[in-house]
Amino acid sequence: MADTLDPRYAHDDRDYSSQDVYESVLQAVRARCNEMQGPGPRLRQLGHSLWGQYSRYERTDVLAGIQAAIQNGDLVKWTDTEGMTRYTVAEEDELQRLVGYMNRHEYDPETGYEQAGDPESRPDTEPEPAGND
Repeated sequence: MADTLDPRYAHDDRDYSSQDVYESVLQAVRARCNEMQGPGPRLRQLGHSLWGQYSRYERTDVLAGIQAAIQNGDLVKWTDTEGMTRYTVAEEDELQRLVGYMNRHEYDPETGYEQAGDPESRPDTEPEPAGND
């Protein structure tokens, strides 16, 4: 085992460090932030590439890497309009894309969910006054 590995892994045969996992988490999140997949992947999507059948990482190590990235401010954990947890890299362009997503989906930051229906039919909002345009 290489001397550069995190001491936590000295007891097993893993050939990667916690820094490898951390960087791979950020890379995987970046790769899945796009127009087709949305502004951030779900955990399951990350799992396919980071701890899936053909990956070199253990699930617990990836989860620790995700948590470390959140704590370090490199990753944002948020809830989409369907109530699913997603992750976005804390970089200006990705965060702007996330805000755009929330605005397009009438995202309610208090509940974390999409507001359904016409704004005038929502019980917690008042209709816009009719103006003389």
